[in-house]
Amino acid sequence: MAQRRLSKLVEQKRIKRCVQTVPYSYYVLPQDNIITRINENWVRLWITHHLKSWERIDKWDYKTYIVVNNVTKAIKEYLISDINTPSIDKIREEFKCVK
Repeated sequence: MAQRRLSKLVEQKRIKRCVQTVPYSYYVLPQDNIITRINENWVRLWITHHLKSWERIDKWDYKTYIVVNNVTKAIKEYLISDINTPSIDKIREEFKCVK
């Protein structure tokens, strides 16, 4: 159902579709490098998935993530140094924790 709605929005030229990815990615404004944006979003999801139940992302800007411990109020800063690398394993290696 959602795919049909997205297809109709593409036909009406209200959104655009990136055919470089499988499944398709949709966007409103054209991106300079859609693959980079997908990698950045993957990193955010990966970080969110690996947070402990007592942690939350306080601030983020695709290169830096501030994680707060809800119990101790301790702050961790996660830096992503090489976001353009398409390899998931490479992104995991580049994921650094700075206290």
